[in-house]
Amino acid sequence: MHSLRLGSRANVVIAVRTAAVCLAAYLAGSSFTSLFHAGSAILGGVWSVVSGIVVLQATLEDTRGSAMLRVLGTFLGAVVAALYLSLFRFHPLGTAAAVVFAPLASTIPSASFAFPFAVMMTGAPGLRSC
Repeated sequence: MHSLRLGSRANVVIAVRTAAVCLAAYLAGSSFTSLFHAGSAILGGVWSVVSGIVVLQATLEDTRGSAMLRVLGTFLGAVVAALYLSLFRFHPLGTAAAVVFAPLASTIPSASFAFPFAVMMTGAPGLRSC
């Protein structure tokens, strides 16, 4: 029977850093979401944790780059959603078209660096709080 080992110091540091990111993301996400819709605060916290884990990389420089791509992808998705909702009423087919259009828009050469996160972040254009 093998005994439980913590592993290398590097593994412990990664685990502590990931836990810290998850805690900070949850607290920030749930607090921010509760400003708009208190009933969704937990969900906002959970999605913030998911984003924090996706963005977290091995080095601080890589994490900053990943976070910047995430923000740019989110911005692109928000712009597409705002354009869609300012021109049309909500409809599932319109939402599907917006989900297809946003990643395609990011293939413009000046925005192509945001493509991976534009695909990830444009899954909800057109959704509104009831």
